[in-house]
Amino acid sequence: MVQSSDDNKSTSLQVRPQSSMISHEMNHSVYVKNAYKHYGTKKNPVNVLNGLSMTVPRGTIYGLLGASGCGKTTLLNCVVGRKQLDSGEVWVLGGVPGTKGCDVLGNKLGYMPQEMALYVEFSIRETLLFYGWVAGMKSEKTKERIDFLVDLLMLPKPSRHVQDLSTGQQRRVSLAAALIHEPELLILDEPTVGVDPVLRQIIWDHFKEISNNGRTSIIITTHYIDETRQAKLIGLMRKGVLLAEQAPESLISQFNALTLEEVFLKLSIAQNTQQGKLIFDNLQSSVSMASTSRIKMICKAHHVRALVWKNGLWLISHIPILLFTLTMPVIQMVLFLVCIGHNPRDLPIAVVNYESNNDPNCNTTLFCNSSRLSCSYFSYIKAHGLNLIYYNSEEEATESVLKGDNYASVVVPENYSDSLKRRILRWKWSRQWDVKYSTVNVVPDLSNKAIVGFVFFHLSDSFRNFLEDFLKSCNWKSRFFMPINVSKVY
Repeated sequence: MVQSSDDNKSTSLQVRPQSSMISHEMNHSVYVKNAYKHYGTKKNPVNVLNGLSMTVPRGTIYGLLGASGCGKTTLLNCVVGRKQLDSGEVWVLGGVPGTKGCDVLGNKLGYMPQEMALYVEFSIRETLLFYGWVAGMKSEKTKERIDFLVDLLMLPKPSRHVQDLSTGQQRRVSLAAALIHEPELLILDEPTVGVDPVLRQIIWDHFKEISNNGRTSIIITTHYIDETRQAKLIGLMRKGVLLAEQAPESLISQFNALTLEEVFLKLSIAQNTQQGKLIFDNLQSSVSMASTSRIKMICKAHHVRALVWKNGLWLISHIPILLFTLTMPVIQMVLFLVCIGHNPRDLPIAVVNYESNNDPNCNTTLFCNSSRLSCSYFSYIKAHGLNLIYYNSEEEATESVLKGDNYASVVVPENYSDSLKRRILRWKWSRQWDVKYSTVNVVPDLSNKAIVGFVFFHLSDSFRNFLEDFLKSCNWKSRFFMPINVSKVY
C-alpha cells in the first residue's frame, strides 16, 4: 500500500505477498531469488533483470504482466535453462535448471516460446506426434491427446502442413505442442496473442481445469492485462523487477482501483519517481536446503527415436532435394571425365632412330642379345597411345616441334643398344662414350605444359616398363635410371 508523510519524506511502496505463497516446506513450482541478468559488454551493460524475486506455488495460474522489453522473456528463458543468470538463484520443481544434456527438466516442463519454434515442413499431426515422443509418450496416448487438442484449440485438419497455416493457427499448434504431454509446469509466453475472444476463454477454462487439481502450475505472459484477472496470482513486472506479486482482486482492492491497468499505472509512477520500493517479507525463509539439487539430465532412448523419426520424415518430404544433392556430384564427375578429364591420346611425336636407320618396321621383340633395343622401346611408347612420326634427321624433327606440328621430338643415337648394355653392367664406372650414346634426346614444346606433362609421363613410364622387362630377360640385377636428356623449347 502507499503511505505518505507530512514532512515530505520519501514515500515507500510496500506490497506483501499472500501468506499462502510462503512455505517452509518449499511447496513451489518456481522460485527465483535476487535474479540479475545483463547483456552487452562489462563497460556498457544493459540490465534486464535487477534483483528480481518471484514465487509460483504449485497448482497456480501465475500471470506475468509487463511491457515489451521489461525482461519477461529473459526471465522465462532462465527458468527453463535456456539462459543462465549472472547472479541469483532459480529453483524449478525442486531443482536447478542446467544447460547441458538434451532434456532440461525431463517430461515435467511444457514450454511455448514467444518466437515460432515448429517444423513447418511437417503436418500438425506429425509435429505433435514428434513432441509427444520426445516426452516419452506412447503412440496411442499421443494420438488421443492430438485429437483432444485439435478439438480444444479449434485447429484445422491434422493433415494440414504447418507452413500452410496462418500465424494465429501456428501459435495454437505451438501451444498444443506444450500441452501434449500434460506437464507439471507450463510456461507460456503470450499464448493467446491473435486468438479469437471465444477461443481465448475456452483456453483459459482449460487452464483452470488442469490447475485446480493442484498438479499443474502455469506461468503466462500476456499483453491482455484484464485477461489475467482469471489467474490466481499475478506479477507486475517493470524494468527488471516485480512491482507486486499478489492475487489480482487483492491488488485492485488494496490500491482502490477499478482495473489491473490502473494498479500497474500507480506502481509504475511510484517506481519512476523512486518513491516505491518492493519489499517481500519472509521470502528467504521459503527455501529449504534440500531444494538445491540439480535436475538430472540424461538423453534417453525415446529422444533418439523421436529425432531419428523426425529426420527421416524430413528426408522423405525433401526427396527431390536429397536426390539432387546425391546425384549432382556424380553428374559433375561424369561430365568432367567426358569433356576434359580423359587422358589425351594420339599425340603426334617426331621420332628419329639412328640405330635402325629410321625403319618403323624394325624388330620390336625384346630379348637379351637384341641389337635393336630402341625398336622395343618405341613399341612401348606406341602402346601408351602416342602417334610416332618418323623423320630423317634430328634437325627436321626439332623444326617440326618449333613449327607446332609435333609436341616433342625423340632422337635415339646409333649404337644405342650396345651402349645401354655396357652402362647397365658397368653402372657408376660407365665411360662417357656409353653414357652419351645410351641417352635418348627429347625436345618438348613447353607452350602447352598440360600436354607436355602427359608426353613426359608416357616417355618415362614406357622406359621404366621397357627396362624392367629387358633386365628380366637377361637375369640381371634390377637397376633403374632414366637416361633421357631434355632440351626445352617454346
